[in-house]
Amino acid sequence: MKNVKWIIIGVIFLALMCVGMVDTLGENAGAGFIFLFVLLAVAGGGIALAKGIDKNMEEKMGKQGWADFQKAVNDEKEKKKYNNYLIVCPICKSRKVKKISDANRATSVAIMGLASSKIGKQYECDSCHHKW
Repeated sequence: MKNVKWIIIGVIFLALMCVGMVDTLGENAGAGFIFLFVLLAVAGGGIALAKGIDKNMEEKMGKQGWADFQKAVNDEKEKKKYNNYLIVCPICKSRKVKKISDANRATSVAIMGLASSKIGKQYECDSCHHKW
């Protein structure tokens, strides 16, 4: 799911680059588009190479070993996401607590204004959504 998000962001970025090239290059925009297509081909090759490496590692480690490795990587990502499970929610006692980032808080304030529930809060529980 994360990869899809980055692909969408990349496509939007490339589309904006195309619009900028047409504006600045005018009649010579064709050269810019050729460069853009080459860039896309190289990026696609990199993605294919990464998938090939994953397949290769799966063959070397065996299906069970690869599954264990992937689980360990995902567990480590989740542990990092929740501050190594050090913080406990005061309401439900869950350890799935995230720090509210400045960007998240700013977005909430921009959308909700002073009615935002994230003003003056540092943490949010993923289980009960309590903020403190």
